[in-house]
Amino acid sequence: MSAATYSDLELILAKRDTTTYTVGFRFNAAGDEAEQRSERIFTLDATSALRWGPGAYATNLGAAFFNNDVKGEFNRYRSLALAKSEDAALKVRLSIDSTALELHGIRWEVLRDPAVDDPTQDAPLFSGEKTIVSRFLASSYDSQPIRLRAQADLRALVVVANPEGLAGWELEPVAVDDQVSAAKDAMARKPGVAGITVDTLAPGGEVKLADIISKLMTGTGYDILYLVCHGILLADDGPVLLLEDGKKTKGSDFITRIRELNNRPRLIVLASCQSAGVKAVGLAGIGPKLAEAGIPAIIAMQGTITMETARQFMGTFFSQLMTDGQIDRAVSLARGAVRERQDYWKPVLFMRLRNGRIWYNPGFAEEDQEVAWKALCDHIQTGQFVPILGPELGEEYFGGSHELATRIADEEKVLLAPHDRTDLARVAQFVATEQDYPHSVAAVTREYLGQAGDRMAAMYGEQAADGDLWQRVMMHFEAHPDDPHRIAASLRAPVYLNASYGPLLCMAIDAERNNPNPSPYEVVVTQWRNSPQKVAGPPQPVNPTPTAENPWDYHPFGMVDDPDSLVLTEDDFFDYMIAAKGLNLLHKGLTGRIAQSSLLFLGFRLDDWRFRVLFRLILSTEGGSQLSNYAHVGVQINPDDTSLGDPKQARRHLEKYFREANPATCRLSVYWGSSGDFLRQLKTQLADYRQKQPVRPQVKAGGWKTAAQRATA
Repeated sequence: MSAATYSDLELILAKRDTTTYTVGFRFNAAGDEAEQRSERIFTLDATSALRWGPGAYATNLGAAFFNNDVKGEFNRYRSLALAKSEDAALKVRLSIDSTALELHGIRWEVLRDPAVDDPTQDAPLFSGEKTIVSRFLASSYDSQPIRLRAQADLRALVVVANPEGLAGWELEPVAVDDQVSAAKDAMARKPGVAGITVDTLAPGGEVKLADIISKLMTGTGYDILYLVCHGILLADDGPVLLLEDGKKTKGSDFITRIRELNNRPRLIVLASCQSAGVKAVGLAGIGPKLAEAGIPAIIAMQGTITMETARQFMGTFFSQLMTDGQIDRAVSLARGAVRERQDYWKPVLFMRLRNGRIWYNPGFAEEDQEVAWKALCDHIQTGQFVPILGPELGEEYFGGSHELATRIADEEKVLLAPHDRTDLARVAQFVATEQDYPHSVAAVTREYLGQAGDRMAAMYGEQAADGDLWQRVMMHFEAHPDDPHRIAASLRAPVYLNASYGPLLCMAIDAERNNPNPSPYEVVVTQWRNSPQKVAGPPQPVNPTPTAENPWDYHPFGMVDDPDSLVLTEDDFFDYMIAAKGLNLLHKGLTGRIAQSSLLFLGFRLDDWRFRVLFRLILSTEGGSQLSNYAHVGVQINPDDTSLGDPKQARRHLEKYFREANPATCRLSVYWGSSGDFLRQLKTQLADYRQKQPVRPQVKAGGWKTAAQRATA
């Protein structure tokens, strides 16, 4: 089922008094941007609900929640959603307000379909793919867009803890081998369905929290953490995980350590295992707090679950997850697969994903695949291309601009709305306004170096001091020929238009060519701001004619080691555009090459200031209209949970943007995936392209002669 067929209904539950609540309806029909809203009232005694028996729970909850008003409104919105098409469905996002936290203890997953009046008929509401539910939780801590990973690269860490001393809590030992086997089977490759790479941390006894965190920090992290352990609830400590011998690990400590990770899992499964003990509880109480800490999706158990139910549920869940990447749909179908079992309702999904996706398939739109790669390889082979490198290039290794903005916002206590705290230009503007401009520049420089240092330290095991940072980065490039910067360097472009603030491309060129001294490139930095030391104007490269052997690393927005050159704040970008119009800030050698080349945008987000300003500069330069003569502008877009939904939608958006900027627009090919995805695939495509090029004999051009000359020869 396509994501475009889903309508969205958010139910916002808030408290009015002890037992009276409001339910706010926010409905968005598939393909319709207009939102419909309404509100109704229901009565529910959450304390009494604790005493409802298993047989009566669904009936009692349905009677309390689906009174005539709520029932009528819910059925109206669902009818609007399902009328869209034969394969239409409704996603219900249950959002519980902070005034009504006790409602998290209600088993919403057992609600019956309100359209079925016969109480003897089996009619669970959320056990199929027509009506899907998740408990939606926004994160007050982490407002960064959620980074998705390509399906083929998904990695899971399975942790099973069986510490000593469980008998003291009246708990049975954990069947470690069975749990590991069940988890691996659930995530294994199945006919026609991709699998997930699984690593395990299951020594048979205790598992230290520090070891879990250390394992999660390996490389670029894990997408899924599947944790099996006992949980208990203590009056003083709240939810507690039993991971280590003779020690209680507070749920709050576990959450704090997860929050501190640079690359947090996209999905955490908290699988409370079966126990005959009376003190065992599920870990659903930790779910909302993990969502607040920035985890996109959490599956937790509302109490302990039988091994057989867990095995069946997880098998269906991961199989469905790998078909389309939508967590909420996979959970709903998995719940339906175990609906005959008494504990079918215990897995609960907490989510802060708007569209429910955890992975994507990288590539151009299907109709563009062959043509786009062929055109790009042609232009790269002839040198008629200009790579335009964005701030997200190599984000998995060095972090990106959203992470950088958030770090600065936290450090400088920036008072902006959550979605603005990821906008680097806006955050830098706030700091410059509240403090002063030099302070803003210093903050950006400090956090830029700190972000790269922390990432390198996480991968290589020790904190990198500023003085050692670039040496460590160089070692990284030398050891990773498939790093996006290394592959970009291997393209041997005469000019790289570089929108980042750092020297990473220079270092990658050194590593790629193994010739760090003298440097086989020239760093060209635009000077746009008049200062006592410098006069604004286009740069004057030492080598005015760049070549594949001696390229330009051209930085139009400055570098961190030259503060006067930086374009950081919103005001900077406005002033830069004004200066560009009067001073022709882009060197003629660059603009002339751009006008006769295929452009390759790498590592940008559509809403990034640098992306938008570069577009305007390129299309407004002399000769910009000639871009329409070239087959493709290749744009690689990092997919995340808040970006445009698919390559076709992004392509329509960009084509409109191009046409508005310049009617003589280029033809576009939009690649959906990370810069690493794109460049690794481009490397493979180039190798295949070059191998298939025909080998022609060398032909010497002789002197041309007229017929009369040939006759007298």
